[in-house]
Amino acid sequence: MANRARRPELCRLDPLGRLATRPMQEVLARSRRETAVIAQIEEPEGVEASAAIAWTEGIDGLFLGPADLSVALGKTDQASPALLAQIEKVGSAAKTAGKAFVEFVAAATSAQQARIG
Repeated sequence: MANRARRPELCRLDPLGRLATRPMQEVLARSRRETAVIAQIEEPEGVEASAAIAWTEGIDGLFLGPADLSVALGKTDQASPALLAQIEKVGSAAKTAGKAFVEFVAAATSAQQARIG
């Protein structure tokens, strides 16, 4: 995570791997237009760094994996107040930085309650 957070431009490559078939300027311009770089946060250290990650140039959004984060927090319930507070913190960091926030939800019925203000 740390290396990609510092260098999100390393994530932007030709999606079909055809670097030699088109001019490099075209490949890079297309990559900048069409590639979203989403930082995945699944550990408490990532939550603590979420504001800095969100403000990193080239990062387009933050993705939070609640199951893995819950385990990392020593919780067995994805509705635990500790986990919900961490989700809110990451969502707020993304919103403040004007970036997308994505959270995995297991069912569509859970999506509405997962919305961050």
